Amino acid sequence: MLDKSGITISTLPEIKSRLENLMRGIYGQDINLEADTPDGQLIGVLAQELSNCYQLIYGIYRQLDPYSATGNWLTSVTKYAGIVRREATYSTCNKVIFSGKAGLKIPAGTTIKKDSDKWVVLNDVVIGDSGSSVGKIRSQKLGLYELSKGDELDSEVLFVGLTSIVADENSVDGREIESDGSLLVRFMRSHTINNSEDKSGIAAALLDLPFVKQAVVYENFTNLEDEKGLPPHSINAVVVGGNNEDIAGVITRKKIGGCGLYGEIKVNYNHMDVERVVFFDRAKEKKVKVKIVVSRKKNFVDIDVDKIKEDIAASNFVIGEEVYSSSLYCNVSADNFYIKSLTVDGSDNVQVGYREYAIIDSEDVEVVIE
Repeated sequence: MLDKSGITISTLPEIKSRLENLMRGIYGQDINLEADTPDGQLIGVLAQELSNCYQLIYGIYRQLDPYSATGNWLTSVTKYAGIVRREATYSTCNKVIFSGKAGLKIPAGTTIKKDSDKWVVLNDVVIGDSGSSVGKIRSQKLGLYELSKGDELDSEVLFVGLTSIVADENSVDGREIESDGSLLVRFMRSHTINNSEDKSGIAAALLDLPFVKQAVVYENFTNLEDEKGLPPHSINAVVVGGNNEDIAGVITRKKIGGCGLYGEIKVNYNHMDVERVVFFDRAKEKKVKVKIVVSRKKNFVDIDVDKIKEDIAASNFVIGEEVYSSSLYCNVSADNFYIKSLTVDGSDNVQVGYREYAIIDSEDVEVVIE
C-alpha cells in the first residue's frame, strides 16, 4: 500500500491468508487448503512469488532515498546533487633511482615490489654512465600503497647488472573507491556547500575536495584578536590533505567579500582574472605516546601485544581534539586480560592546539604485562 507516509507491504503469512480467503470465496469454505494438498501447494507457491515481488518493489522504493540507498543506486541518486562517487586511484612514486651497469635497460611494465606490495615501472629506464637513472612507478593495484624516501625495492625479473632500486621521494597516496558511507556524508554536506556566506559552507566545500581528510574553519567577527590568534574580522581554514591550489580556490570563491584571511600557507590564486593572495593553515601532527598496563585474567593466557598496539593506533582524532586516556579504553579488545591503567604522554589527557591533530603510532604504544 502506498500513501503519504510511504509504502507498506504485506508479509508472507498475510499474502497466504488473503489467497486462501479468495480461494474459499470461489470454491466454498469447505475446500481443503492444507499444505500437502495441490491447492494448498499452489497457494504457497503464489504467495512466495508475490512476496518476492513486493520485496523487490519495496527495495526499489528504499533505494530511491539517498539515506537508505546503497551501491550503484546511491551513486545515481547523489548525482542529482552534483556529487559523484570518487573512483579508486593508483599510488605513484615519481622519483625512483635504478642503479647498476651502464646501458642496462629496465622496460616499462616491469614489476618491482617492496614486501608484498607490487609496483609497475611506467617508463623505460636505461642506466646512464653515472651508474644510475630515474624512473617512475605506480602501484600494481588501485588503492593506498606507501613508499617512503629511502625504501628499497626488488625486481620480480632478474636483470644482470641491476644492483639496487631505491625510492628517492615519498609516494603519492592513491585511494580505494569511495565507500557508501563517505559518499553519503559528502551528499549531506552538499546542503551547506552552497551556503557561501557561512564558515560551515567553506568547510563543507573543502571536505569535498579530493584527498582532503579534515578541515575546520575558524572565524573572528570581533574587533579584537581572539584566543586562536585570529586578527579581527578574519577567517582561518585549517586543512589536512588536499592540493594547495584547490584549497585556495575554494576559499577564494566561498569567503565573504572583504573578509580577511589568516594562515601560514600563502597561495597566489587567479580568480576571474584577478590575482588573489590566499592564506590558510596546514594542521600539524601531534604525536601522542601511550602506556597501557594489563594483567591476564587467567595464568598462561597469551596476550597479543601487537593487536593492542594496533587497536590504540587506529584511534582517529579531529583537528583541535584533546586526547583523553579514558576515550582509548573502548578501542582495546580486552578479551583475556584486564586493563589496569592507561596514560597518554604520562597523564590523563593531552592538550591539542587549534591547528594540530593528534596521532598515535603503534610504535609509540608501550604495553606492560603484570
